[in-house]
Amino acid sequence: MTAQNILFNDNWQFCLCDLGTELSALGSEHWYDVELPHDWLIGDTSKLYETGEGWYRRTLSCSAEMLSGRVLLNFDGVYMDSTLFVNGKEAGSWTYGYSAFEFDITGLLREGENELLVRVQHRSPNTRWYSGAGIFRDVTLKLRPLTYIRTNGVYIHSEKQPDGWHTEVETDIVGAPAGIRLLMELHDPAGASMGGYGLEAQFDGTRETFSASFTSSDPELWSVDEPNLYTLKICLYSGGVLLDCVTESFGFRTAEFDPDNGFSLNGVPMKLHGVCMHHDLGALGSAMNTAALARQ
Repeated sequence: MTAQNILFNDNWQFCLCDLGTELSALGSEHWYDVELPHDWLIGDTSKLYETGEGWYRRTLSCSAEMLSGRVLLNFDGVYMDSTLFVNGKEAGSWTYGYSAFEFDITGLLREGENELLVRVQHRSPNTRWYSGAGIFRDVTLKLRPLTYIRTNGVYIHSEKQPDGWHTEVETDIVGAPAGIRLLMELHDPAGASMGGYGLEAQFDGTRETFSASFTSSDPELWSVDEPNLYTLKICLYSGGVLLDCVTESFGFRTAEFDPDNGFSLNGVPMKLHGVCMHHDLGALGSAMNTAALARQ
């Protein structure tokens, strides 16, 4: 199984119900087609604060090859309390509307057609004047081998020390048997390879954290005027077979807050400027619209 990320926003249907509606009460006459991202509250501006429950459904066709690895469903944002059902069984729930989450649904799938249902509960009053309601960010279907790098499982921290810049890397591995090889390769801001770091690791559990470190003598620093970014590529191999690969960007810089001098970046004082930017897009609602975000 080759690792894949598949945008999963199409072919959904939606049904707006009363709070506390059970699976058995969902009638076919209530459903209509929607595209994600979706905000059901903006559809009626006289009911922008109405408590309600939205249900989303679509089918997922699974092959034997897909089920030989892991199948994950990732949600970038659902407002607010959500529960995922796969073939009538609960796969998991998430009760915070402003963070991404994912579920491993492999064990609930079967070869052929599978039904996915997402229940989203919106209660008023809630976080602010307009929150929106529904699956308001992208959904991604992730196909992974049995051994893979956990989503957001790479942590990189660089710190300036007397002998140079010391960088620590932690990588969370899921389902790693003994004999898995992890390979790191660093690229400079121009994209040139700075060499690979061959690392042999022996894993014997379902999840392990693998730590590594390296020292850089004189890297190009990240700043507002020169945002130099290095790229770290981390790959997992079983024998000569590539299992999974993740690429992360990071920068070398110092940041300091001082009560007398304020904030300094790389030793240079800097004023911080910002705005209070919420995710609502006026009459478009809270469903993410790329063009509207670019205009903001």
